[in-house]
Amino acid sequence: MKTKKLLATVILSSLFLSGYSSAGFQLPQPERYVELNHALTDGMITYPGESMVKHLNPQPRYPNGSLVDGLAVLGISGTYIDSPHHVDEKLGNISAYPLSSLVNLPITVVTLRKNARVFEIEDFENTDVNGKAVLLFTGQDRKFGQPDYMEESPYLSGAAASWLVKHGAKLVGIDSVLIDNPNAPDAAVPAHNILLKNGVVVAEDMTNIKNVVGTQAYLTAVPPRTPTTSFPARIFAAVYK
Repeated sequence: MKTKKLLATVILSSLFLSGYSSAGFQLPQPERYVELNHALTDGMITYPGESMVKHLNPQPRYPNGSLVDGLAVLGISGTYIDSPHHVDEKLGNISAYPLSSLVNLPITVVTLRKNARVFEIEDFENTDVNGKAVLLFTGQDRKFGQPDYMEESPYLSGAAASWLVKHGAKLVGIDSVLIDNPNAPDAAVPAHNILLKNGVVVAEDMTNIKNVVGTQAYLTAVPPRTPTTSFPARIFAAVYK
């Protein structure tokens, strides 16, 4: 009996050392990654008057060659996510988001109808959005950084936002300046209010959504744990096929 136990121990130890045990838990490797964010650059403007990026380089390099620099940035600069605190002071800020709302979310892409400006309920009715990152593809990102970026910018209707909440979307992102109409005469933000107050993450000023259309991909959108209402995030997709 002792001999059998010893033999079993030796076999298990050999399997472990050979990597067999760890191989059983290896995650599948993506075929590629897609950057869904705009790189932050010094002086860039996202939303005129409300965004700012300043690269701080206050000192020369130390004799050992190292450099200490930094970044002064407003929350809605580049590609960013909004928190519920953005629309309600009683709700959580960026640091309050659980990682489960930001990491490895299955992606579904909804493309704006031809000659349309607004995403409506009918654009989503045949789409499974439960637990997913719903990316609204408009192509407006081609104008990012240009004077006409905000002109006729596509957006999501309040009714469609309610539909997305009802059907379990976890994150809604868009490749235009706002998920609401930036030219609304009363500055109303119904989509922001509906999504954020119901715990759905909002991502704005995304890019490259076209590169994940028709793929099996998962999104990650993690910013630093800041006390702000919004903050830039390196949003990306891991594409598996």
